[in-house]
Amino acid sequence: MESVFKLFRGKSDVRTGSFFGIELEIEGVRIADTEDASFLRHSRVVEDHSLRGGIEIVTNPLPLKDVSEFAKAYEAWARERSPVITERCSTHIHVNAQDMTYEQLRSFLWLSVAVEGVLMEYCSDWRRNNTYCYLNHTTTNTVQWLRELLLRS
Repeated sequence: MESVFKLFRGKSDVRTGSFFGIELEIEGVRIADTEDASFLRHSRVVEDHSLRGGIEIVTNPLPLKDVSEFAKAYEAWARERSPVITERCSTHIHVNAQDMTYEQLRSFLWLSVAVEGVLMEYCSDWRRNNTYCYLNHTTTNTVQWLRELLLRS
């Protein structure tokens, strides 16, 4: 079976395996506060102008074993610096899907759509009702795109 990467891009140079990218948006700290942070081994820090006095920590594509190492290093740093998490902050997790087959990608997307509502129950009201992150079933273009992708045989 062809990989998703080859199917959609027509190339064969696939990054295989499970890789994850993490973006942590936090307030109350500056880039200078991270200069000695051990999590920098796996990431970089950038300004995020959507935040008020905050930064975004962006990891490299990480295998699962390095995700755990990054998380421990970030947690130790955060205990000392006490970053602030507000309604403007967010965490994004990116999952490498390049080496999935089309059927694996379809299954992954169906599962994510199926559990999205349940996962949102664990979020606060301001997260569920914000204007910058909509649920899949509430967005017209996303619904149409998913329908075309997932119902393709």
